[in-house]
This record gives sequence, C-alpha cells and structure tokens, in this order.
Amino acid sequence: MLTVIAILLALIISLALLVYRWTVTPYGRLTLNSAITARKYALLSCFIDDDAPITVERRQRAHSAMIKGQGKPVSIQRTQDQAINGPESELALRLYSPAQVDTLPVLLFFHGGGFAYGNLDSHENLCRKLANHSHHLVVAVDYRLAPENPFPAAIEDAYAALLWVAGNISGLGGDPAQVSVAGESAGGNLAAAVAMMARDRGGPGIKHQILLYPMLNADHFDEGTHRDLATGFMITTKSIVSFWRA
Repeated sequence: MLTVIAILLALIISLALLVYRWTVTPYGRLTLNSAITARKYALLSCFIDDDAPITVERRQRAHSAMIKGQGKPVSIQRTQDQAINGPESELALRLYSPAQVDTLPVLLFFHGGGFAYGNLDSHENLCRKLANHSHHLVVAVDYRLAPENPFPAAIEDAYAALLWVAGNISGLGGDPAQVSVAGESAGGNLAAAVAMMARDRGGPGIKHQILLYPMLNADHFDEGTHRDLATGFMITTKSIVSFWRA
C-alpha cells in the first residue's frame, strides 16, 4: 500500500513539475491552456524552414491552417465585403457590424502574420469577437503581403484604408468622428505606423490606438524576449528575423 502511495505521489509531483516548467517564463506565467497551445505550435515550428522562400503554395498551406485553427466563427449581426481603390491595386475590406443601429464607432483592424501571411479569412473569428465585445463596426484590411510587396506597400494600403473609412464609413453605419486603429503582431506595427502617418500627413483623426503584441522592433534580436524566449514558445526569434527580412 505504501509503495502504491509513493508511486502516485511521485507521479503527481512529476506532473506538477512538468506543468510548472511549461507555464513559467522569465516574464510571468502562462495559463495552462496557453502553454499547451504554445508548445504544440513550437513543436510544429521545428519542421518549418525559416530560410525557405515564401511561396504561394506555402502561404496557402499556412492560411488553411490559420483558418482551421481559429475555430467555429461566432455569430454576428452582419458582415459585408467591400472593395476600394488602393495605392496600386484594388484593396479588399471586410466590415463586421455587431448591431443593427444607425451609427457605431469604427475600429480599423490590421491582421498579423509577419507581413507575409494572413488575410481576411484567417482572422475572421477574431474580428467578429472584436466587433461583438467592443460594440464597434470593425473594418478589416486585406493589405498587400511581403515579399512580393515589400515596405512600404502594406503601410500605404493601411493608410489608404484609413482615408477611405474617414470619407465613406458614414454611409455604412460607422461614425467617421470615432475611428480607432488596431492590429495584432505585424498588424500592430501597421496600426502604429498609420497613427504616425495620420499625425504627419494632417489626418484623418484617430480616437484610439490598440496594439496587440505588436511587432515593432526590427533589431536588438539578442536582447529581452528575443533572447530569453527564442524557441519553444510558438513564434521563434529566427522566424521573426525572416519576417523582417521579407
């Protein structure tokens, strides 16, 4: 009996140590669910060659995985696709309205993906949740991707979308006097860039800037989280360097 108890105790302690090791980082603890997700993608990232060229086929596979990984889209009042004139080509937008009301504040959203991946479909569920929880009319932007369209293509597309929203959103249920910008990862970079472009180019006015784990620094890869969390946490430092290079 004592042997069985000792074995069970050893298993419990081992499991606790494993959970601790998985969830603790130099910058705070992850939830168990987040840790499992991070480790799962970290394992998959071992099979990805960050130095390989970003091809159409590789991007299609990535987008398929991103779409499947976001889960079943939550319900929302209304969505609408919109095409506008971009700096060099047609620019696709998608509008998410959480309620059937005349006027809503507007959230212009830029998806993540290292400037090289992502589209309207890959972040569909996130945009629906943002619209529902913030009670904003969310406008997602399908900006041009690198490396086919290097800097400054993406930020010029982002600014063109801001100009269009300011001039046209009132006819689609949005308030042009209450426009905010938001983005996650590479999209956080675009949101920050657009805010500075609006400042330097004399508008349009931006009410809020919301940056979700933004990709802002293109250097210092031997410091901070780039050094301490270089591998094992979903996105590797090597992959971030390859995104900036693109």
